[in-house]
Parts: sequence; structure tokens; C-alpha cells
Amino acid sequence: MSISDFQLTSMIRRVIVSLGLQTSLLDITVINGVAYIKGKIERQDVTIMKIRRDYAFSQEMMQEKLSHEYRYTLEALDRQIRAMPGIHGAVYKIKDWERRIGKGWIRTHGG
Repeated sequence: MSISDFQLTSMIRRVIVSLGLQTSLLDITVINGVAYIKGKIERQDVTIMKIRRDYAFSQEMMQEKLSHEYRYTLEALDRQIRAMPGIHGAVYKIKDWERRIGKGWIRTHGG
């Protein structure tokens, strides 16, 4: 039995929530087994709040730490989505981020 695009979309939403990302900032669509995710990633969990507090003295250092944290989150998101049965691919249009072959997720703006 194949999994419908509607069911796959629901599964992806659960993964996004489990990673602490705000679903309201993302548009998630699955068409013929290909996931399309666009929008902005934002987390408001303890780790992010701690980084913002601990590195408030240096905007540059804070952005570096946040970039590392968000890169890890995007890698986990991509890995979990691509591992889902019924998913044949994933296309991302994430604000301030780009996925490059061989380099992974790269922040395109200071954001």
C-alpha cells in the first residue's frame, strides 16, 4: 500500500515539530512523493534562548553559534525526510539558507 501525499505531508509536519521548528513559518507540500518546503526556519527552544543570552555581548559570535545550530537542524530535517518511505526527493527554499552539493547547508545571508 502506497502512502498518500497528504499522509506524507502530515509525517513531515511531525518531524518539523519534533525538531522544534515553527510550522507556521513553513509551507509544506508533497506532490507525487517529492517534498517541497519553503519559508523561514525559526526555533524558540531552550538551546536557542541560551545562545542568545550567553553571546549577547557579540552579535557576530551569536550569529556563528546560531548558524551552527540551525545547520544541524536542517541536516537532521533533510535526513529524516529523505528516509521516509514514499518520499522520492526533497526541494527546499529556506530563507537565508541554501543546500549545496558536497557542502551541505550554507547560510546565504547574515539573517
